[in-house]
Amino acid sequence: MIRRVSILSIIALAALTLTMCKANTYAKQRKEEKAKLSSYIEKNGLIIKEGVNDSTELIKTSDEQGKWPDKVWFKTYNGAYVRIESINKDERQPAKGNTIIMRWKTYDLDGNLTGDNTDPSTPGGREGMVFVYTPGSSTPSPGWNACIPFMRHNCQAQFIIESVIGPAEQQTAVVPLTVSVLDFTVKN
Repeated sequence: MIRRVSILSIIALAALTLTMCKANTYAKQRKEEKAKLSSYIEKNGLIIKEGVNDSTELIKTSDEQGKWPDKVWFKTYNGAYVRIESINKDERQPAKGNTIIMRWKTYDLDGNLTGDNTDPSTPGGREGMVFVYTPGSSTPSPGWNACIPFMRHNCQAQFIIESVIGPAEQQTAVVPLTVSVLDFTVKN
């Protein structure tokens, strides 16, 4: 009888071990996320530049209309990617304490809409996201915050944000997102 219990215990333990090995752990999800992001960058032929901290240097990259070269993205100090779609060098840069109003849409890497604060029928859709800019903070998220120094009043931009530096709901889902900033206002 003891032998049967031991054999059944070993079988149960082996089944439990196999189940645990197949579990989708956070580490595995992050590894998959990084692979998906690398594949996205390669598939789309994105040119990633590092070592630039704000829009002053970036304006030198843009043409007379403030348009950046196709496929050029800048990587921030914390791993977010930013691409400015249009920028006016004469507009003001965000500074600590400025009120920022941002209207945006988020997409997964397959291009499916995952979030939108531009629709007037959604909460905040008319006003956009309003927050006080504090460099290095996690508002609205660490990744989004790191992209703000690259922007200027009235610019349009795109971000690529990994889950670990995204908003809380993105961190929980462990998915990289692209963010399309359609309207960026710097007040006061």
